[in-house]
Amino acid sequence: MSGSIRRRVGLIVVAAIAPVLAGGAYLSYRHTADAVRGRFDSDLAATARVLADLAEYDEEGYELEIAPSTARLLDGDEAVRVEAWRPDGKRLYRSPSLGDADLPQPGPAVGAVSVAGGELPGGGDARVATLRFVPRSDVDAGDGGRAAPMALSVARSTAGMDSMLARLALWFGGVGAALVLVCAWLVSRATGIGLRPLSRMAGEIAAIDAGALDRRLPAGDAPAEVRPVVDKLNELLARLEESFSRERRFTADAAHELRTPLAVLRTEVEVALGAERQAADYREVLSGTLTTIEDASRIVDALLLLARADVGRLRARSEPVDLGELIATAWDRSRPVADGRDLRFDAELSDGATVDADPDLMRTIATNLLGNAARHASEGGQVHVRAAPERGLILEVENSASELQPGDVDKMFDRFWRRDDARTDSGHSGLGLAVVRAAAGALDMTLEASLHDGRLAMTLSRESAS
Repeated sequence: MSGSIRRRVGLIVVAAIAPVLAGGAYLSYRHTADAVRGRFDSDLAATARVLADLAEYDEEGYELEIAPSTARLLDGDEAVRVEAWRPDGKRLYRSPSLGDADLPQPGPAVGAVSVAGGELPGGGDARVATLRFVPRSDVDAGDGGRAAPMALSVARSTAGMDSMLARLALWFGGVGAALVLVCAWLVSRATGIGLRPLSRMAGEIAAIDAGALDRRLPAGDAPAEVRPVVDKLNELLARLEESFSRERRFTADAAHELRTPLAVLRTEVEVALGAERQAADYREVLSGTLTTIEDASRIVDALLLLARADVGRLRARSEPVDLGELIATAWDRSRPVADGRDLRFDAELSDGATVDADPDLMRTIATNLLGNAARHASEGGQVHVRAAPERGLILEVENSASELQPGDVDKMFDRFWRRDDARTDSGHSGLGLAVVRAAAGALDMTLEASLHDGRLAMTLSRESAS
């Protein structure tokens, strides 16, 4: 779901408030309308009772005397229509506006006024109050006369009330709509004020580019709900800063490492071309050039492997690898360096030591670990190798390292790290252990380094190994 947070929050709040306001306006209208209709019926019933009080029974019979002034009130479009009947059902009185039409007569119950909906002669809704009552009587009971219940119906048009209620409905509806609009405006304003910290934060984020990764977002001014996001963004910026810094160092170191063999190549070629030489001299120059190219190729291969590992594209196949043969081959490559430094070598392998892994990556790991031990073990020291894959120990290379300090162990896997800052060791690029750790990760193995009593141990292990 995309769009403005301000608009989205406003719509949600208005969508929640609008039904409440609409329901409140409707209930208020219903309550008012019921009160108006109740008052209308109450007034109509009171009119019926007043007219009933005008009826009497005397020697001349039943009469309903309505004064001329009262009769004028009982006529016209909005007037009350009245019809009265004697106990025998004969009509006693009928409003002139009724014409020949009759109003409904009341039921048999005496004394109670009943109000119900009806229709006026000629059309139009009305409310009709009906009453059966005993009129006043001037005849003595001793004369043998007794008044019987009469019937009275009073009708009144609801047109005026309906018109008023319609206007009232429009008024309540308009007030409800106005309240919704006012609430929408208030919510929009309040949301805008509440989101100002996010707007400021967005501006601060927009100002951070690759050259300003050391900047951090102020968490103290952020709302409590946004503070976790600010903290995570600052953590991300810290990781990006470290990554960019590492990449810049990596690029500079790679350029430095490749510049040296290229400079050597250029010098050797320029010297060879500077004068006429014998074939043997050219062969010597080409041999040195080949050695320099091999050194540069190793650096490029290591960089490519690390680049593939960084993006998760270092794939490993699985097949049985003979660890004894692997170690012997790797040490043969390091033997000239080891013999020149008077190093002793011994291996402790379990019977039939094999592991299911990628042969090429395992060869890379063994060659780099043993080569690193041969180059950096103390003069006249020892290189000891162990392998027990059935216990999860894939390969352990231990060598004397009297010159190493405990703080060096954490840096050994950094790319291009060498204990000699002057980088006088032309045969070592400082990528070997970084390549080993990347290859171990691709094989789901763990590589750890430890330094105890002047001996450095590189341990390659895996929890479940064959």
